[in-house]
Amino acid sequence: MENIVIPIFYFALGFGQKVTFVASRQYLRRVLNLSPANQGLILDVIVQIPWSLKLFYAFASDTLPINGQRRKPYMFIGVTCCTLAWMLLGVIHPSPNTSLTCVLMFLATFGLLMSDVMADALVVEKVALEKGQEIGTTQVNNLLVLWVIFDATWLVVLRKFQHRLNV
Repeated sequence: MENIVIPIFYFALGFGQKVTFVASRQYLRRVLNLSPANQGLILDVIVQIPWSLKLFYAFASDTLPINGQRRKPYMFIGVTCCTLAWMLLGVIHPSPNTSLTCVLMFLATFGLLMSDVMADALVVEKVALEKGQEIGTTQVNNLLVLWVIFDATWLVVLRKFQHRLNV
């Protein structure tokens, strides 16, 4: 069971990264009626800031364990943060203003990347235990799942809905 959990997580992560990107762009364009410049500011600057913080997530989990655990609590916090941010964005009526939308999208990306870093750390810890012919197979399999799903999802979404999305 332990060997299947991380690939399943990477599957969800790859799917979540691509599908939310398309939905975010459409939400900003159609619901908030933002200009392309403001869409770019939000999606290409503000929402990308958590990518610069990935090193700090790993450092925090290494130096500040929660209840004696270094990875799982941070992964749970990340998934919860991401899920709640997207749920709030969907249930707040009327639609949240641009500032609240920026905060929620930032928190969603923050949580997604925190859980991604923790999954990567778990893979590294597991790879360190591999011996002989097994060395590297865990990492390769997990990255294969992540990127195949990541790219496949992106292609399916674009091909299926391109005529409706005006991407």
